Amino acid sequence: MKRITTEFIMAHSPCDSYPERKIKLLAGRKGKTLLQVLSSDIQAQDRVWVMTRPGVLTHAELVTFAIRCAKRVLPDFEKKYPEDKRPRMAIEAAEKWLIDPSRENAANAANAANAANAATYAATYAAYAAAYAAYAAAYAAAYADERDAQIADLRDIVKARSKK
Repeated sequence: MKRITTEFIMAHSPCDSYPERKIKLLAGRKGKTLLQVLSSDIQAQDRVWVMTRPGVLTHAELVTFAIRCAKRVLPDFEKKYPEDKRPRMAIEAAEKWLIDPSRENAANAANAANAANAATYAATYAAYAAAYAAYAAAYAAAYADERDAQIADLRDIVKARSKK
């Protein structure tokens, strides 16, 4: 199983302001397994950052993670933009690719994702702005809930890998 080391993290250009002591805490002296990283006492956003670096998860695992995250925010997007089906179509195309990674399904998924990008970014920024404007505490709670869900998703993905 892959181990995350300080060298691995440094090779992927963490924020300049991220203290080396935190990187060493995250990676440990001899490196940590993926499940150890996910369980470490570091902010969830930093654990997600490590887990989504190239070479940590397979492409299919990253797609699975993206689908899970997108599905959580899809109802909010569709509530605000009920006529815009691009994000749903992108999720469905990605799910089809996971089942059958043929060239045709890959192309369909890429095309659907490209079509959904603008709409998704707009909705994401609108949601962040609305949440921030409403109540900072509510925004923080929603953000923390999403990060917790992301960590749980990543943990499930890594555990499923070990069962194969």
